[in-house]
Amino acid sequence: MKHRLALPSTRPAPHRRQRGAATLVVVMLLFFVISLVAAYASRNLIFEQRTSANQYHSTQSFEAAEAGLEWAVAMLSSGRAGDDCLPTTDTSRDNFRQRYLTTNVTTGVVNRKLPTNIWAACSFNGTAWQCTCPILGLTAGSLPVVGPAFGVRFVNQLNKPGAVRAEVNGCTSFDVACITNVGPGTPSSCQSTLCSLLASHSGLKSPPIAAVTARGDISGTALTASNPSQAAGGITLHAGGTILASATLSSVPGTPPELSTRPSDSALALPADTGDCLNCTFTSVFGLRPVTYRQQPATVQVDCTSTCNALAVNTALAANRGRIVWLKNAGGLTIDNTTDIIGSAASPVLLVVEGPLTIAASANTSARIYGLVYAASAALNAGEIHGALVSAGNVVGSGTAQVAYEADLLDLLRLTTGSFVPVPGGWRDFP
Repeated sequence: MKHRLALPSTRPAPHRRQRGAATLVVVMLLFFVISLVAAYASRNLIFEQRTSANQYHSTQSFEAAEAGLEWAVAMLSSGRAGDDCLPTTDTSRDNFRQRYLTTNVTTGVVNRKLPTNIWAACSFNGTAWQCTCPILGLTAGSLPVVGPAFGVRFVNQLNKPGAVRAEVNGCTSFDVACITNVGPGTPSSCQSTLCSLLASHSGLKSPPIAAVTARGDISGTALTASNPSQAAGGITLHAGGTILASATLSSVPGTPPELSTRPSDSALALPADTGDCLNCTFTSVFGLRPVTYRQQPATVQVDCTSTCNALAVNTALAANRGRIVWLKNAGGLTIDNTTDIIGSAASPVLLVVEGPLTIAASANTSARIYGLVYAASAALNAGEIHGALVSAGNVVGSGTAQVAYEADLLDLLRLTTGSFVPVPGGWRDFP
């Protein structure tokens, strides 16, 4: 028998071919899964990036709006300002409050002075804030567009005397459409809106009722005082001690001059003024402790370690119209020239003198102060005070000194001086 040897086959086994194809398929499936995972992760990353960017822009606009509200409160208690909102000594300029608000001296209602489409605005230029206080409106080139910006306007509160609402738009960049947007339309930049009710804390909470009020005595050789105000009772001289018998007095019609004085009033027997006194002559007039009143935003301080004169006061007023002037330290104020005039009938001053007030005989009758003067003591040898004088000590009169009680000036000071402060519960983050 013949036998054939079986030769090995060169054809690959079927199962080996199948095993290679399966590996390829598995690799492709794994690659596809990895691609899906990468795509999903990339999608989440893009979503997170967009969310973070939106959160950043939202926070930026909100912080800009808060900065705008704080800026508005500070500006309402500041002095004269130019079109760039910066302090100026240009006496033709009003302060920020007078530029945008007006107060009805009869009702005390605060009204906006300009149309509702007029906004004051500030923008961050990359280094500092740059502002504009227009009276005609914003334009695209009013401020740089580098950084965040805010705009401020005021809204009347007809039933709330002494109050006004501030509305602030904060934006990621300066854009007029965003800054002035108040409707349902979508602004061109990310916008946050804040509103707050602001109220004025009067600089003269309780105006005096007499032309001259003294915690101590009103003495001397001569003093002329008048009070034609029926509402104030026509009181000319009001003292916790004795009153000068030879004073020349004028009161409301029908009131004998000798009945227009109030000597030895126990209501004026108050503790001496100190920095933090709670029940003293100062707090009875201004409603705040001296240290608190002095530090409020609306008060400008002048160092009178050495005696100050009318020039020093008028220099402070040149840049701070409508603000309270506090002459600190014991030097006091001396007026000794016939040309010394402080304030005016249209723009009276609220003057606090830590030291003595002295009006020298050389001032004659031409030297005048319009407004309220509160001093540690007073020596009146000449000159005129139109408004009222309050002394935490004694008042000595002689020569041609005159004090005329003018209720209109005191009402104007009561309604237009002081600091604006946010009303608790009056803040919200929507229009």
